[in-house]
Amino acid sequence: MAQLILLGEMPPGRLNRNCMDSLPPFLDSLGEYPRWFVVACLTLVAAVGLWMLAKALKWTLYLLVAVIVIAGGSAVVWYLMQNSA
Repeated sequence: MAQLILLGEMPPGRLNRNCMDSLPPFLDSLGEYPRWFVVACLTLVAAVGLWMLAKALKWTLYLLVAVIVIAGGSAVVWYLMQNSA
């Protein structure tokens, strides 16, 4: 099945060299810029998005560690209070 897809005829508009001609209407204004500039801006946006995701995951991990330490400490204190009574 994969060979049929790879070796079969591509539908019109797929993998054409001038992909800026077939942009959706909301991206039509990007066709006026040089391709290298569009690719550079999209790369920058993707890098910033990935950086923000990494920051959010890091702070989520810090919060998870803090919750585990607080819960563990509370459990230890509770067990000590139960055994000493």
